[in-house]
Amino acid sequence: AQGIALAKEKGKFKGRKLKFTENDPRLQLAFKLYLEGATEKDVERQTGINRRTFQRYRKKFNIHRT
Repeated sequence: AQGIALAKEKGKFKGRKLKFTENDPRLQLAFKLYLEGATEKDVERQTGINRRTFQRYRKKFNIHRT
């Protein structure tokens, strides 16, 4: 744990690469479906993106229904 903390301070420990980028077609489709009223479970079935993963990306990119 101390080694990881030191590496983070030096900028050498950044964690895992993201699974999806913001302009990934599957993620964009998932956002579109969600904004059109599909449930998270429906989005998971249609895109193959895990529900929890989708929730994290919605939070990260600030996607909310109005």
